[in-house]
Amino acid sequence: MRRLAAVLFPLLVLSASAVPAAAQARFQVTPFGGGMVFASDLSDAFSLGDVDFEGQTLNNSVALGVHAGVRFGSIAVEGTVAYAPATMVSISDAEFDQDVKVAVFSDQDVLILGANALFYLPRSSPFFEFFLTGGGGIKKYSQADPFGGWEDGASDPTFNLGAGLQLAVSPTVSVRLDLRDYISSFDPGVGGGEKKTQQDVLIAAGVTFHPGS
Repeated sequence: MRRLAAVLFPLLVLSASAVPAAAQARFQVTPFGGGMVFASDLSDAFSLGDVDFEGQTLNNSVALGVHAGVRFGSIAVEGTVAYAPATMVSISDAEFDQDVKVAVFSDQDVLILGANALFYLPRSSPFFEFFLTGGGGIKKYSQADPFGGWEDGASDPTFNLGAGLQLAVSPTVSVRLDLRDYISSFDPGVGGGEKKTQQDVLIAAGVTFHPGS
């Protein structure tokens, strides 16, 4: 992942200087749907009172959201909202027998708010465009614990790297595919639990509209 970041970020930064001053701005809005793959455990072992937890994970989930921004030639800047109604699984010792493990399921929705830069690679076809993307933002959990809510949830800084494909259907409509890896650090903040790096992979398909084009 560090090698990928070392390649993508210089491309995104250097490409910004290559945007012609006269490039025409085109607004673009992309509602999307897909899936969120939570590739990392949320936390390792920790304790709450007399109960020991082996850890917590998030089940993979559907994901919905929207990208919206403006494009100047081969560069676009856009904001992203992504929502995944996930389920958290906590594995703990049973109160009556510590040799027995109990799985506790609770809602743990994830909301990602971010800003991204997209670099469109030179076209090899009048219909297809490939792009690289990177950016940062905030990842918010709906609850810090099973008794919390959005107001009690945790917020973590996140950055993402990714790539995608855009297929022109008409001058004002395109089909878009995105693959992004959102990277953050989660701190359970209880029972001696340690911070863990999170990698949440968004796989999404959407339709891009260019209003006013």
